[in-house]
Amino acid sequence: MQDIAVEKWFKTAQEFKIKFVAEINKRNMNNKNNVKSEVRAENMEYLEAGEGKKLYRKRRIIEGLFNKLKGDIN
Repeated sequence: MQDIAVEKWFKTAQEFKIKFVAEINKRNMNNKNNVKSEVRAENMEYLEAGEGKKLYRKRRIIEGLFNKLKGDIN
């Protein structure tokens, strides 16, 4: 069920020409070549490239800032 939802997020982002960057759970992945989902495989390749690493790092910084702001407001 969760895979279907994630696939939907990737497909929707592609329709709007937005780069959806999702983290990779390496603990649950035995071999990155055995990924069944085409969009997840593309995401993994992107995150391993220089541009993807930079974008993901910025995403994590922004999420951390939002969490801090939420904590300060509540």
